[in-house]
Amino acid sequence: MLPDAGFAGEMLLGPHLEPAMQRLTERAVSTLPAELADRVRELLVHRADAATPVGRAFHAADVLDRVLQCHHHARAAGFTADQALVDLELVHAGPVADYHHAVLAAAGL
Repeated sequence: MLPDAGFAGEMLLGPHLEPAMQRLTERAVSTLPAELADRVRELLVHRADAATPVGRAFHAADVLDRVLQCHHHARAAGFTADQALVDLELVHAGPVADYHHAVLAAAGL
């Protein structure tokens, strides 16, 4: 329900990306019990950047998940992680890219 169009897809969606993500996120959150949905909505506000502890935790989990998944698929499919990380720019330029690189370096990735 919340597709990852990748960086290129995000750029193609342009001004339509944020409204679409807000609608799809709300659709998913609204399936939760009311108290949990309210708490999740409060926490999702912190996704915008890595300036808060919650934002840093979110973005650390996000980038670790993407890169570890890349390594898993690289082993399974026989391509190198560098092909995905460098050629496909899995960790791409953006407002939290520096933080992503710092998390990966700290994790030894």
